[in-house]
Amino acid sequence: MVNPVKLFTSKKIEFIFLVGICLIGAYLRLRDVTLANLWRDEMTSLSYYNEDFRFSEVLRASLADRFPPIHNIFLWLSFKIFGSSIAAGRGVSVFFGAASSPLFYLVSYEYNKSKLSAYLSVALAALSTFLIFYSKDMRPHASLLFFRWRLITIC
Repeated sequence: MVNPVKLFTSKKIEFIFLVGICLIGAYLRLRDVTLANLWRDEMTSLSYYNEDFRFSEVLRASLADRFPPIHNIFLWLSFKIFGSSIAAGRGVSVFFGAASSPLFYLVSYEYNKSKLSAYLSVALAALSTFLIFYSKDMRPHASLLFFRWRLITIC
């Protein structure tokens, strides 16, 4: 017979909480992602990195952009796989925005050694309207946030 107390250990509850918060954050980023029309910078991204371009053309177009080319490469890959659409373009930012939330937990716990501050930081990252807004944009803000936080977790 399985002991119900051992079945729901604190580590399992913590994991379920973290996954739940991250899923809620991903849902908030995905909700109505294609509702708003494209604006100027997004149209530029859509025209520069569509699926008809070769990889060398994407790199050449990325040099004219002030942001690092990693987002543009992922954007081009997304267009190659899913076609040139609003959902495919904004999906890259949604992915990186949602994937940033667990990194907030890792960094906060690493520096503060407090699970409470780590839980609060992941909840704030997952539910932040500012981060959600930038995760629904076809520009590289969410991917820059993800790679910066990932770099912090490596160092």
